[in-house]
Amino acid sequence: MSFSCIEYTSRAGIARITLARPEALNAISFGMLDELEQALDQIEADETVRLLVLTGRGRGFCAGADLKGFAQDGPAERTSASFVARIQAMMSRVRVLPIPVVAGLNGITMAGGLELALCADIIVAAESAKIGDCHVNFGVIPGAGGAAILPRIVGPVVGKYLLFTGEAPTARALEHTGLLAKVFSDETFEADLAALVARIAEKSPLGLKIIKRIIAEAALLPIDEGLKIEVEANAIYARSEDMREGLAAFAAKRQPAFVGR
Repeated sequence: MSFSCIEYTSRAGIARITLARPEALNAISFGMLDELEQALDQIEADETVRLLVLTGRGRGFCAGADLKGFAQDGPAERTSASFVARIQAMMSRVRVLPIPVVAGLNGITMAGGLELALCADIIVAAESAKIGDCHVNFGVIPGAGGAAILPRIVGPVVGKYLLFTGEAPTARALEHTGLLAKVFSDETFEADLAALVARIAEKSPLGLKIIKRIIAEAALLPIDEGLKIEVEANAIYARSEDMREGLAAFAAKRQPAFVGR
């Protein structure tokens, strides 16, 4: 399947979606949404995919919605409502993928671009990448998690500051807010991102899926109930090929070869 707004690859269990409208700072258009949904169809249908990487081409990860396209597509109230519904649905699919999702912010990340990044389990960034919600700068409001999710991650004080001012600090300035797991130098960003992804992809695919599910379910529960979920999950995982392989590899002092079962 050929794409014009994104690039999609899947090799050695690692799927990679690269937003590829660099002339528009990878702004999300209706066409890009179509292609993102098609790529997600492929990921969901491919049991060999262990991990998804999201990144961008050019100077930006994603500058948000294609506001110029809105102006050309008809009345703002119609196109905005339609776009918000579509982008929420697409991002929800990313958020609930059972596999780990890593967002690599190579550059400018604003508004809907930040909301897309917030769907990932791990966000890393190049140190000079500018990151912010920025909706208020354009007379619009968040529609896919900027206000609902960002303050939960960075806290209400930092979250409100970013939402109310429309500022987009560098990744280095946001390093200790809880938003970013790692900040890499601009020169080594691609190599560091690849190394991180490879390290995660070496782990048990089944174990990673179970851990991700536990985190999601336990976050909504009291600690004692969350711990019960861990006990139940361990009872299931203990019967898996991956756990047997992991223990055998540990005893033999070799690298494990996990199969995801």
